[in-house]
Amino acid sequence: MDIALAPAGEIALTSRTTSADYPTTPNAYDSAMGAGQDTCLTFIDTAVPGPAGITYSTFIGGENNGGGGVALSVDTGGVVTLGGFTYSSDFPTTPGAYDTSFLGPAGFNDAFLLRLDPSQPQPNQQLVYSTFLGGEGYESIFDLTVDATGSVVATGFTGVLGLVQNSFPTTCGAYDTSFNGEQDGFIVYLSPSGNRASDLQYSTFLGGTDWENFTALDVVGARAPRVVATGVCVSTDFPTVNPYQLGQGGWDGIALQLELNPHTFCAAEPNSAGSDGALICGTGSVLVSANALTLSVRGLPPDRFGYFLMADSMGYVPNLGDGQGNLCLGSHGSRPAARCCWGPRECSSSSRWCGPAGYARGTLPGTRWD
Repeated sequence: MDIALAPAGEIALTSRTTSADYPTTPNAYDSAMGAGQDTCLTFIDTAVPGPAGITYSTFIGGENNGGGGVALSVDTGGVVTLGGFTYSSDFPTTPGAYDTSFLGPAGFNDAFLLRLDPSQPQPNQQLVYSTFLGGEGYESIFDLTVDATGSVVATGFTGVLGLVQNSFPTTCGAYDTSFNGEQDGFIVYLSPSGNRASDLQYSTFLGGTDWENFTALDVVGARAPRVVATGVCVSTDFPTVNPYQLGQGGWDGIALQLELNPHTFCAAEPNSAGSDGALICGTGSVLVSANALTLSVRGLPPDRFGYFLMADSMGYVPNLGDGQGNLCLGSHGSRPAARCCWGPRECSSSSRWCGPAGYARGTLPGTRWD
């Protein structure tokens, strides 16, 4: 459960309830509990005694298995960002959300992240954004914060109980894209913009070969935000850098600082551009030291981000040219290619490298060329 102060001085709280008669208000998003256990969200004016002090209260959930709210934040307009867990495959999601499909098998839970505006007079207009966040295991969000852009930084845990592989989503360039043990922590940075896969701008595992759970975080900085997170750890091989305590003694507390480098964000959707598909072609040397690789692009729609994969890493470069969205990038090994051409340019099939391009929706941060 979590509690926050609303702008009008009310207390906002979230938790889970098994009570079908949990008090709701006439303007509730959902006044009926859909399962044996639902998330609840309630605003209370402490200056008003008794039930009359409940200014807003609602259930949030699906028709099966239940779940609960664990973390929330309330902005200056009273809009709630809420995270937690759900066992319900029909937990409400919104069009364009990052993931509208429940992935946890029966008996497992997905994390959820939603944004709700209680000020909207029509209940069906209150759910501004809602997405699942999970893989083929169990997940929950434990804490979250909202930055100045409205994006959400959240932390929690993901695990498998040894039954299935962990397909919790991570992003390219993240600190750790591989699941490490029975249960890992995670940190995600999500923009609730309704741009589907592009909403997840950063996601990483954090863990060792045993068990971790991150329970609290805060964010410092804006240009390259740094997350300070704390939790608990059982793994003796949890990664450390300049640690205060060298050894692990059982159930230990952990604290870390992680830079969410905006230059490593990436997301793409399948190619659907041009009569024969979009192409990105390269000529010159792939050696970074040669500084002689040129990439060009054909067939990308306006305002899209192209990519060309020559190795295991890829990225995006914002168009600084003619506004056509003809963006291109190559990489060799772990470093980006040395040069990129801007603006529309014809590619020929005789170019040294030529392959299909994808494109990503929305605005993506650029890639640093150093």
